[in-house]
Amino acid sequence: MNEARVLSGYRWRLFLLALPMLAYTLYVALRDKDARYFCQRLGFRMEQTPRSLWVHCASVGEVNAARPMIERLHQTWPSIIVTTNTTTGAQRVDSFAKNGIKHAYLPLDFCFAMRKFFRQVKPVGIVVLETELWPNLYACANEFNLKPAIVNARLSHKTLNAKPWMRRAYQYCLKQISAVLAKSERDAEAFISLGAPKDKVQTVGNIKLAQSGSGEQTQDIIGRSFVLAASTHPEEEKEIALIWRNHECAKECLLVIAPRHTQRGERIAQQLRKHNIVVSVRSRGDPIGADTDVYIADTLGELDALYAHAQLAVMGGSFANIGGHNILEPAHRGAIIICGPHMHNFKEELDSLLTAGGITQIESITELESVLDQFHNGALDNTATMAKRWSESHRSVMDDYLSLLAKTLPPVD
Repeated sequence: MNEARVLSGYRWRLFLLALPMLAYTLYVALRDKDARYFCQRLGFRMEQTPRSLWVHCASVGEVNAARPMIERLHQTWPSIIVTTNTTTGAQRVDSFAKNGIKHAYLPLDFCFAMRKFFRQVKPVGIVVLETELWPNLYACANEFNLKPAIVNARLSHKTLNAKPWMRRAYQYCLKQISAVLAKSERDAEAFISLGAPKDKVQTVGNIKLAQSGSGEQTQDIIGRSFVLAASTHPEEEKEIALIWRNHECAKECLLVIAPRHTQRGERIAQQLRKHNIVVSVRSRGDPIGADTDVYIADTLGELDALYAHAQLAVMGGSFANIGGHNILEPAHRGAIIICGPHMHNFKEELDSLLTAGGITQIESITELESVLDQFHNGALDNTATMAKRWSESHRSVMDDYLSLLAKTLPPVD
């Protein structure tokens, strides 16, 4: 592989996309009222943090997965900088940041922005969560004699089926790494097929199995018995709410909808009200009245508390063809979990939980009514116990990751 030609081809294509990328970056900064987002995505206004360990997480999900690892690493590394691509990811980092743990936005993958980042931050080690393969990032790391370690490494179907020029760019990235610590055998094999050196790839397990908060007490923010529809998408909320309203369970429990994208809360409420469903919205401070049918939990950082107190968790993103969302969080909390047919983003976790008897999968949203019947008569209670037991049996994965990272990261001064 001619690395110079691969990088040149990638950079020319990136240049052609520069204007829409800059426009979108400006739009997000204005929408979220975050000037730092715009500046740092271009490599400016980076706080100098020499001799730091750099941990990159794309967004909220990766931050949640990485948090226990970051907190354990901070016991050894006095200075850690955590980067994200999104403002919601930044808010999540800020929720646990303390002296020595700081947040910055990852620059867009332009050479000038990445080089400014490296020159200002001066990281001495790089840990990347999951799938972030940005060629200019890895090229700059190589220029600064750094080799990133990819943790909880996974590859999506889309990445594996990228166009040939993009696959070559991914292959270039994977030649620069110190280690690929994969979350499953399938992902390890996928990284090798994409070009990662076989001797640098190891299967460790899913780091999300060691999430923080799973043993902590949380406040019941609802105050009533409720069933949770978690991380839902536009194709799902109305169908779930209509099935719920007509079921016997609705007389005893509240339905709480926690949308995947919290800014959609008011839109969901308007949609449901057209069907004479009484809705309260958390972000507006609406009270939960005796006549409330559905409560929209459209705030960040409260999903773990919702899982901890929900009578039942119906997983969004699995009825719409999204690929599912994290089923490990409700398993940690010992929730009764229901998911739909579209769970390809969490296939290994689903298969393992199904084998353990810790989750119920249905083929379509229309089957939700019969599952609610089972829930109502207590037939699903044992699945919650099995989910919790399954979760606790995988807790050693964090120690495995930290042990392997200790071999790839430079010594702490």
